[in-house]
Amino acid sequence: MSNQFKHIFESANANKKLFDASVLSVREALDNAISKTMAESSAPVMKVSPRVYSTGWLKGSFSYPWVVVCIIVPAILEVIV
Repeated sequence: MSNQFKHIFESANANKKLFDASVLSVREALDNAISKTMAESSAPVMKVSPRVYSTGWLKGSFSYPWVVVCIIVPAILEVIV
């Protein structure tokens, strides 16, 4: 039983890392597009707000509620049922 939960958490961590990597790639693409647009345009653009890296929920792999809802809860239900 302990190994199953360990596997669930490892899977959740792997999925979180993939999600973070995809977020970073989208962020970089947007930054590149914005910088290209700003280079072409001389019109003033509003200030860039500081980036927020936390959801303010829980620390670690549980910082995203979708991890709990979409991965951990169904996996626990499979073990129980």
